[in-house]
Amino acid sequence: MAEENNNSKTEEDIKNQDSTTTDNKVPEIQDDANKIEFFENISDIIFFLNLISALFSVINFKYKLYFFITTVIFSLTYIILTRSVDIFLKNTEEIEKRKEFIKNSFNSNLSEDTTQLNNNNNNNNNINEKESIKKMGINCFKSLFFTDFILNKMVFEKNVKTFALIFFYVVLLTQAKNLQGFVLLFTQTYFVIEYFFKYLKFHYFRGKVFYIYNEIYDIFITSPPPKEENMLIAKILEITMNYECLKSFCKVSLSSRILNKYTPSLSQEWDTLYHKKIEDRTS
Repeated sequence: MAEENNNSKTEEDIKNQDSTTTDNKVPEIQDDANKIEFFENISDIIFFLNLISALFSVINFKYKLYFFITTVIFSLTYIILTRSVDIFLKNTEEIEKRKEFIKNSFNSNLSEDTTQLNNNNNNNNNINEKESIKKMGINCFKSLFFTDFILNKMVFEKNVKTFALIFFYVVLLTQAKNLQGFVLLFTQTYFVIEYFFKYLKFHYFRGKVFYIYNEIYDIFITSPPPKEENMLIAKILEITMNYECLKSFCKVSLSSRILNKYTPSLSQEWDTLYHKKIEDRTS
């Protein structure tokens, strides 16, 4: 009897748990996020130093050769650093985020050992999976709500950096008149392609986030509730998986500066949206 009460309480907790508060990052995720932010700040510094060094390297003066060598080093360092962050740190961070996402939605901690996880499953075997999937959809909705806003705020800075890069590359094209100039042009071409690919991925990610956000907004707010609950569950799973696959492919980091600046207002706006338009539809 006591076990039945515990199971019922767990199910009720999942149904009624408030999804409006911003979850604190677990230590592993926070640690990876701090490392990514640190190395991306360094890569931004290298980016601008490379531009400055490249411009000096095409000017005929005493230290031109030193700036040429420095530019090549900066270019290679930027490429290696950004690729390494994408391959190692961002991948690890996304794995931990998915674990936390599933834990929050299904009350199952994937970071725990198998024995403890099995015990949790046995104790909570009456949890309503459909309610957990709805909660997962709300968590996905919230993530998209924040991400879409922050990406739009990042556009201006991305465009300015890209314009500066194109301008500097055109200058190099006009100044490449000897072997040293062509070597510099070759290294900077690779540098430009690397950055421009990231720029395209950013806008691709932004466009897809906007599309997926509209899809999930339509499910939870605009469209009338479906007659069959299984259709709602299937759609939530489809949208959530599409979003997770998109993040895994693009590996776009959100600006922590913009996030910290707008989190209070966004959280308040989300709370209002959730309580007024989402809560009743999912209860």
